Parts: sequence; structure tokens; C-alpha cells
Amino acid sequence: MVTEAQARRILYARGNKNAYTMSGFSALKLVENKTPPPKKKDTTLDDFGKAGMGAAFNPVNPRTVASCKRYYEAGIAGDECKMVLQQAQQYERMTGKEMFGIDTQKISIYSILPRLIFGMTERNIIYIKNWYSLAPTDKQTLAPYFDYRGVAYPGKSGLFIKDQLPKGRQEKRMFETFNIIHGLDIQVTPEGYIYIPNFQDSDSYIKDLLEFYFTPDGYAKMYFQNGFLSRLGLQLREHVPSKIKTREQLLTVFQKIKKTEFTPEQAKKIILKKNPSLKTDIEKMDPIFANHLLSRYRTYILWSPFFKEQLMLLGTTELADDVFKLDEEYEKVPTALAVTYYNKGKLGIAISNAYSANPHKVALFLEESIGNGWIPKGCNKLDYITAHEFAHGLVHIYDLSRDTLIRDIELKLLAEGKVSEEVSLHAELNIREFIADAWCEYVLSDHPRPPAMQVGDRVLEFLQKKVIVL
Repeated sequence: MVTEAQARRILYARGNKNAYTMSGFSALKLVENKTPPPKKKDTTLDDFGKAGMGAAFNPVNPRTVASCKRYYEAGIAGDECKMVLQQAQQYERMTGKEMFGIDTQKISIYSILPRLIFGMTERNIIYIKNWYSLAPTDKQTLAPYFDYRGVAYPGKSGLFIKDQLPKGRQEKRMFETFNIIHGLDIQVTPEGYIYIPNFQDSDSYIKDLLEFYFTPDGYAKMYFQNGFLSRLGLQLREHVPSKIKTREQLLTVFQKIKKTEFTPEQAKKIILKKNPSLKTDIEKMDPIFANHLLSRYRTYILWSPFFKEQLMLLGTTELADDVFKLDEEYEKVPTALAVTYYNKGKLGIAISNAYSANPHKVALFLEESIGNGWIPKGCNKLDYITAHEFAHGLVHIYDLSRDTLIRDIELKLLAEGKVSEEVSLHAELNIREFIADAWCEYVLSDHPRPPAMQVGDRVLEFLQKKVIVL
């Protein structure tokens, strides 16, 4: 049998606040009858019309409309808010006055946002990952910003982030952070202080975004320098400035190294002597390719200390597939000529087994590629293959696709529709291929065109830094 004290405790646990003020008889009776605790009624917009709940609910009350607009921004608006905004718009039409500032398109986009999964390309172009699973009406609503593939139209990414993504959306901050990383020329003084050149000339929107992290002069505040960089996935690294400062010096060093030729077996011994931990099966290659790879390797480790530190494989795609434990079996793909791998700070450069043993096959590929504009002018040389892959190594190691000057060169050509004309068709694929092909023309062509010279000179300049943000 339940005692009076036990009954009061049970009732209090059930949420009955009168458990200790009611009579003992009442407490025992409630417990014996197993009366459930009173349910708390969820408050709705309609409850505001009841006594004691404040002002009566009014669908055209400016405060009510403003609240519903905020609910839409947060992605939690229900049917009540939909009704409120519809009635508010109807009221505006009846009176002929714009009272509430309701942006119909924005509200429609807000209602879709909870269902969207966003992504962003390395060119700062937004796309919708689950585009093909959206309803036709949702796609129609997004049509002013996104094409039939779910990719933002040229120039629309920034507008969509700024005008259509609410502040509460996680992606807005993600995209803004992405732009901090990839859109700004973050540099470091010789003393190790981070700054942004010409910060005062930046767009007001960018300055508002960054004022928490940078001083008005463009120098990073200490909490940015000490912690925020790491949260962005960036790091400061000391760098030994390269002694090679001009294209002529680089070509002279390469030609000097290239003069002496070795057998594939000798090439392997030289590589392992310089770096015993490097994985290589260069002895399987034709002597021409073995020497091209060896010459590039000797030049680039002399030029860049990071290259020697991060390169862990130089060989065939068969070896690369085994070392990197990848799903793709590139040695069995007839169209795969060469591949650069990059994973967790380690770099691998590989030439296809079939091509590395058959220079004639590569020569046919190059002849066809120069004819259709796939590769840059002046690059119809077997060394194009190794130069191109080593260029990818530079892009990965130094994060060159983030460099604002190089990106400006590419974006200018993209806007003019001249990437294929001024560099190559291959360069149109993405910023990494653009840099790699521009670099190949810079080091292989007797007469590099302006874009190649600009990119190549910038890469050489980049490697003069004492501290690098990566």
C-alpha cells in the first residue's frame, strides 16, 4: 500500500506542482486512480489571441509578419507562417501599399533551403549536390541562379551567397570561409606576421566579414594568427627561398642536369641515394622516360625543399596503385597516360606502364594533341608528360590554385573565352590543369605566350618567400 508521503513524491515526479499542498486523501486518491499528469498544450500562433497571452494574433500585424520571415530564414516555418505571409501579401494588394517588405522569391528559396545540399568548386562556383532528386517546382524556383545541372550560372555564386542564403544557414559561413581561404592574397612578412596587401581597397562586404580577424591596416590579429588559421586548415611554414629566380636560370640548371644520361637502373640508384625512402620502379621504363623523370626530379628538389620532403613515389601507375591503395587500376586504363597522386601531405608522380615503356606511343598522342589544341603550343615533346605531372606536384605542394594572381589570370581568360586559344583545351578543365599547362609552355616552349609567362613568373616569385601560408 502506498503511504501519503510516497503518494506526494509520485505525484511530484509526474509533474503535479500541488503534490505537497493538497490534502493527503486527495494525493492518495490520485495515485490509486493512476491519473496521468496534465498534458502541457503546445503554444501556437492562435493562442496569442487568448487572455493573458499578449496582443491578439493578427495575420497582418507587422510583428507577426516579421516573426514569420525570421522563421523562414531559420528553415523552421510551418503552415501558420505560410498563411500569415499569404494574407499579408493579399492585404498589400488590397490596399495598394507595400507594408511588409515580403520578397516572394526569397521566401520561396528559404522554404526549399532545408532540402538542399550545397557544394562549392575550386573556382568558387556553388552547385547543389542533390539537384536531381529535387521536385520540378523546386528547380523552377532556383532557376534564376542554377542551370539544368544544379550549377550556379557564371557570376551568380556570390550573389546567391550574399542575397539568398540567410545568416543562420551553415553554408553561408562555410562559403564565406572558403572565400577567405581561396579568394584572398594572404601573405606573411619576413618577421612572420600575416597581412593582406591593399586591404583598404577590398570590397566593403569583405572588410565587414574580416574586421573581426584583421586590423584596418590589413594585419591579422593575434587570435587569427594563432588559432583561426589552423581551423581554416591553413598553416604557416618556413621556406628556404629558391636561388633560381628567373626562367633563364631555371632552364640553364635543367639543361645542365639533363646533359648526362643514365640507364634506368642507374637512374633508380641515383634517386634512392638522394632519398632512400622514395618508392620507385623507374628501372621498368624506357631510357628516354627514365632520364626525363630523373632530370625533373633532380632539378625540382634542388629548387624546392618541400618537393624533396613530400615526394614519396616516382614510377609507374602499377606501383602507384599498389602504394596508394587506390580503387582505380590506372595501369589497366588504356587512356591514362600519367597521374599525380596527393594524399595527406604526400605526393606521387606516375607514368602509365604502357606509355612509359613505349615513347613512340606517346609521340603519336602528342602529335594528335598539338593538332587539336589539347596541349599548349611548343609542347610537342616527350618531356611534356613529366613537366606536366611535376607541375601538378608544385600546385599541390604550394597550394598554387589558391594564389590570387594566378586565379586572376585564369578568370580574365575565362571571361574572354580565350583559355583554349591562349593556353590549351586541357587548361579549361580546372585551375590545376590551367596552371600545369601554362607551366609546361613556360619551361618547354621557345616562345611562351603572355599567360604562360605570367603564371611561370608568379610560380618562381612564389618560391622566393621565406614563410608560406599553406
